[in-house]
Amino acid sequence: MQFIANKFFSAKESYTQHAHIQKIMQDKILKLLPRNHFSHIFEFGAGTGIFTQKIIKNLTYEKLTCNDINDYAKSFAPHIQFLQFDINDISKHLDQQNFDLIISNACIQWLDQKKFFTNIQNFSPKDGILALGSFGESNLHEIATITKKSLKYLSLDHYRSLLQPQWKILHLFEEKIPLSFPTPLDAFKHLKLTGTNSLQQNFPLTKKHLQTLKEKFYNTLTYHPIYIIAKKS
Repeated sequence: MQFIANKFFSAKESYTQHAHIQKIMQDKILKLLPRNHFSHIFEFGAGTGIFTQKIIKNLTYEKLTCNDINDYAKSFAPHIQFLQFDINDISKHLDQQNFDLIISNACIQWLDQKKFFTNIQNFSPKDGILALGSFGESNLHEIATITKKSLKYLSLDHYRSLLQPQWKILHLFEEKIPLSFPTPLDAFKHLKLTGTNSLQQNFPLTKKHLQTLKEKFYNTLTYHPIYIIAKKS
């Protein structure tokens, strides 16, 4: 996870401006929630707080706790509790806490997802809400084809099996959103500025990579968002 943490920390100044798809996903997750008031909200993978600000604006709550693997505490107001730890190790850091909304966007695809869904159920009371944005198997397939590198994305059926029977699924669906760029180099820069790809920072980008993206994929990157809204059984 340290490689992932470093990628996002290095892109912290540019992420807000360039994370177009992630912002679309954030808005959709909030609209899908079955209610807008919660006692205690837990947002993990909060980063510098882009989604957090939307949560504050659109929801009401008694307490908001945010988490990230990097130390972004200075980005959050004093009334928001910020906890720095690897969400894969949540059981080591949160003891006997219940959150009636657990929410995150564009984070779980980086995790050991089987372990995550096993652990997270322990921190939600009955009827608590789980609201997640992730990415599916076709996400950035252009980059996977060109570089032979990709995250291990899951299908809707796989998510369904991870959720049941602990969670009643309220919404589980996917969409594909293409992003086109003026040049292939702009497309790769976009990935670097958002920290959202699986390439190492020193990945040797070649003319062949750029040429293939231009000639085969017309300087387009395809995002494959998945939306998960579930209620604890």
